[in-house]
Amino acid sequence: MRIRYNALARVELADILKYYEAEAGLETAVDFFTEFEKVKQRIAANPRSFAEIKEGIRRCLFNRFPYQVNYEIIDALTLKILVIKHQRRSPDFGLDR
Repeated sequence: MRIRYNALARVELADILKYYEAEAGLETAVDFFTEFEKVKQRIAANPRSFAEIKEGIRRCLFNRFPYQVNYEIIDALTLKILVIKHQRRSPDFGLDR
């Protein structure tokens, strides 16, 4: 499965990693990135198994961190990550991408 990113999702990931490194240390930032990679694997393995939060947009929650990935299925071989956001952000944040 090919995974593409909205440009702003890449910026969000970088910002989250910088935040965790500054506030909690490099190890926590690495743990976050490791969990993000696991989330991507879960999505790629079963892209239609996660809750559809808006027509065509699905959400996958992290296990350890209070974040979620919103994505859309482009075709049988491609997903697009639209937003990586904290769960306390507005539910509509990033849905217009």
